[in-house]
Amino acid sequence: QSSSNVVLSWTPNPANSGYQVHRSTTPAFTPSAATLLTTLAATATDYTDAGAAPTPSTGYYYIVRAVAGGA
Repeated sequence: QSSSNVVLSWTPNPANSGYQVHRSTTPAFTPSAATLLTTLAATATDYTDAGAAPTPSTGYYYIVRAVAGGA
């Protein structure tokens, strides 16, 4: 099973203090500590998931979650 790079990008919001990137094999999942891949700075505009290894029967779903300012 080989890895693929998945690149996520977004427009930053200056009101946020950072971003959390979550990944799951379940659509419409609820972000949690178990799905958290990384936490990024407020200035981040993209993330590359170099460890993604989807199969024909299993894909990945992502949520980029803003962390409110002052959090």
